[in-house]
Amino acid sequence: MSAELTAGNSYENVYLIFADAAGHSDIVASNPRDRAARAFDLLEDRVLDRVRIVQQEHRCGYARLWHWHGDGGLIVIFDEDESVGLETTLGIAEKLVSLVLKHLQDEFQQMEIKGSLHLRVGVHKGTITYRGSDAHGSIRSPDINFAAHLEKGTPPDTVAISGEVYHVAGPKHTGKYRRVGSLEGREVYLLVGNGTERDVARSWIAAHGLHGNTRVFGYHERPSQHEKARLLNIANHDVLEVGTALHTSSNYLVTTERPATYRDAAENYLRRGGVYRCYLMDPDCDDTERVAQERGENLAKKISGSLKAFSDFKRRMGADGDRLEVFQLPSYPAMTVFGFDMATDHGLLLYSPYLPTVHADAKVERGGMPHYLASRSSGGLYDSIGLMVTSLTSAPGVERVL
Repeated sequence: MSAELTAGNSYENVYLIFADAAGHSDIVASNPRDRAARAFDLLEDRVLDRVRIVQQEHRCGYARLWHWHGDGGLIVIFDEDESVGLETTLGIAEKLVSLVLKHLQDEFQQMEIKGSLHLRVGVHKGTITYRGSDAHGSIRSPDINFAAHLEKGTPPDTVAISGEVYHVAGPKHTGKYRRVGSLEGREVYLLVGNGTERDVARSWIAAHGLHGNTRVFGYHERPSQHEKARLLNIANHDVLEVGTALHTSSNYLVTTERPATYRDAAENYLRRGGVYRCYLMDPDCDDTERVAQERGENLAKKISGSLKAFSDFKRRMGADGDRLEVFQLPSYPAMTVFGFDMATDHGLLLYSPYLPTVHADAKVERGGMPHYLASRSSGGLYDSIGLMVTSLTSAPGVERVL
């Protein structure tokens, strides 16, 4: 029953299971090191036991744990009769998130382990070229890579299988799985398990969004002075900031508090030759008065204060201050944007669409509005924001004032 793969040979229809303990870092942080180590040693032992049991049940030629990194690893299954490999694979994967997980949760509770144990399991099939038992960790295969990515994208306590696995699984198994979307161009199906098909679809959408999504980082409020300084520190030559009054940024530049993290970053950026362009509203334009009334604030006064702060900072910087340029906008920008080398391949945009103010007593402060960080990898979203920025900053009536 037990067999070995031969180094140098290529094998088709090899089944790959990546299993990972979701919540590992929380358990490690919440328990003494030795207790957490024993807990995850137990997880590895239970996974190995399940692999051996199911392999024996199906008399599968090859089923091995290739590597384990404390909280998860790769199980490789192969049999000359592919149906045996398939049954062994799904038997292992499905038992891991049902029987094995339940028993482990009980054992963790008996061991007084703080934190919750959950498992993610991703299953795929493909072709590998075997390099020998001492090279398991260095065997490269697009199918191994995809199986790893599939597991990372799987919601906790379920099994995800690729379309390649689903389409050979047959009616015995396919009724238990629901197509939920795609990953890297491949179909993905989730095990329905104890929930409903609606639960399964919801968990996938919560983890991956809708079709056509793009990568951004979201923040529930404006990033801190320290985080914004980190962005300035990586800018090469072109920084742009757009807002209504830029009250916070301008105050950072003239603060007497220590540490003056943002001011130090701005000074270093200008001294190394970077250009910093700031765009805020014209205090005398109609939109300034309208927004001020909606939000119940003296916006013109805030803008004037920002202009003075920029002027003071620029003067103190001497010749390097010539690369700080301040412009006034003739209309409401409806968003704040902090852009870095936007025209280059490594451009970044930190932006926040302004939420509307229904009435002054219910307004959300601009610093409390959601902020998003996008890059060139964000594709069309990055291009759309960039186009809006260009339209704002090049509109008729934009005037340089410093």
